[in-house]
Amino acid sequence: MSDSVRCPKCDKAAYVGRMEAEISEIGVINHNVGFVVRRFRATCPDCGPFFHDRVGHHGSITKKQMTQLFPKRHRRRLRDVLPEDERKPFMRTLIGKREPKDGEVEHWLAVQKAMRNTTAGGPL
Repeated sequence: MSDSVRCPKCDKAAYVGRMEAEISEIGVINHNVGFVVRRFRATCPDCGPFFHDRVGHHGSITKKQMTQLFPKRHRRRLRDVLPEDERKPFMRTLIGKREPKDGEVEHWLAVQKAMRNTTAGGPL
């Protein structure tokens, strides 16, 4: 993303700051992300602050949270341990193309913990 946009009032270059919000359209049944609007706060040197929206196809907040919960070094093993019908939803959620359903993240964390305990020689 560029660091500047045009001010809607005076058409001068304005600095784009940090993301303020992320609004997602999510499917009711499959929880797939249809599109995402990211709202950034921009500042024009003459007119002051305003919001600037960018449209995307994946949720960056979900992706960041999932990346923190499931380290890269464990993802492939976790995916392989999951039942066949959970693999695709897990991977789509991991990349932000799907929002997790209630209890899914907790289930995946429990599987990851069990997988780590098994690797460390502890009880399953």
